[in-house]
Amino acid sequence: MSAVKRKRRLGVKIDMTPMVDVAFLLLIFYMSTTTFKPPDKEQIKLPESHSDLQAPEKNTITLAINKDDQITLKFKAKDQSGKNITMDVPVQVPDLESELMKARQFAPMAYIIVRMDKDAKYGTMADVMEVLQKSQLTRFNVMTEISRTP
Repeated sequence: MSAVKRKRRLGVKIDMTPMVDVAFLLLIFYMSTTTFKPPDKEQIKLPESHSDLQAPEKNTITLAINKDDQITLKFKAKDQSGKNITMDVPVQVPDLESELMKARQFAPMAYIIVRMDKDAKYGTMADVMEVLQKSQLTRFNVMTEISRTP
């Protein structure tokens, strides 16, 4: 009998520690550099509806009316250096038409979205709609929450 000497295979061992370190560094990098949409200054409780249409996220002019009937106009504009900035302007009803025209200068084809608190007075909404009609901005959307009840 011949004694065949068997070669022992060496096991391959891969150290995963550097790969895990890189994965966590990438995760920390993306978490620290990501910018999220800032929360609204005031909470607005939207009325409920059954509409499933989605409001566009870009190219919008938003009229926010809180429960105290304060109106805020929010739109994208360019500053003097040409950089895009978000304008968040409190507006009174008499000044709303001129502020809307300023906002339309930056985005003439923007969708107008009205976000009104369900506890706000109906008269404020009627005043806003009258200003929109005077400004010939008759195409606007009223934002609502989707009702969960059938």
